Amino acid sequence: QSSAFYGINVRHVIIPNSVKKIFSNAFRNCQSLETVTGGYRVESFGSQVFYNCWRLKSLYIGSSCTSIGSQLIEACHALETLTVSSSNPNYAAIGTVLFSKDYSVLISAPSTSGHYIIPDTVNTVESYAFSNQNYNNIDPNYIGLTGVTIPSSVQDIGDGAFSNQNLTSVTVPSSVTSIGRNAFSFNDSLITAEINSAVIGSSMF
Repeated sequence: QSSAFYGINVRHVIIPNSVKKIFSNAFRNCQSLETVTGGYRVESFGSQVFYNCWRLKSLYIGSSCTSIGSQLIEACHALETLTVSSSNPNYAAIGTVLFSKDYSVLISAPSTSGHYIIPDTVNTVESYAFSNQNYNNIDPNYIGLTGVTIPSSVQDIGDGAFSNQNLTSVTVPSSVTSIGRNAFSFNDSLITAEINSAVIGSSMF
């Protein structure tokens, strides 16, 4: 069920192979959760399943998983290992960054810190991909995203993609043709922004 274990005090979760679907918000705000094991036959994750599980260190996405809802691992600052089965048809990972299988869509970058260079295979940065990673400043050791290089391959930037971060500067290339609402909002450290695209997103900053 949705929100089945919302906010409970648990450190370790074992997902049996009988589980095929994990509903939205299932483990949201489980701020003591550190490890999730099993789940090898999960076929779909709802949205925000592990949202703000900021002590979560590792997650496995198996070959059976063909659907992942938005903000699956947002604000999981401590994530050290994100493993996606090489046999998965839809998803892949580089480090702790989740991508579509062909690396054209950057889905989520939950523990990215400092300056991040988006691969030049990416044409879409999904909504909330880098957003809200220092949720309520709850993790004092997480400095957040201070800089990002957006390559000329990127065409679409989703809603809130870089919002609520620690960016000091940003350059949007001319290749970008769509910018979602609040794409760079609540970056209180932002000093300079260079917009080379022909579009300006609603409440962009």
